[in-house]
Amino acid sequence: VELARTATGQNKAQAIDMALQVRPEDPGLTQLLIDAMTTGGRNEASQATWTLGRIGSDAARKALLAAATSSDPNLAQAAIGALASDP
Repeated sequence: VELARTATGQNKAQAIDMALQVRPEDPGLTQLLIDAMTTGGRNEASQATWTLGRIGSDAARKALLAAATSSDPNLAQAAIGALASDP
């Protein structure tokens, strides 16, 4: 979990994804993904967006719905795609 907090870029999103496999309901990890989606670089944001779509929690869905209306077309498109693949 510490690696998920301190890593950067795509490594951060991958570390969060691995931590979620052990602690899938951890709201702190979900928040790290939301932060990565909204403030990370393109690759980090994309990875975080797809991971949020895969975990499908209420908080993840709310964040993806908000991102779907983003002025950043890449983020909005990724969020819409992640919502479409939500389990």
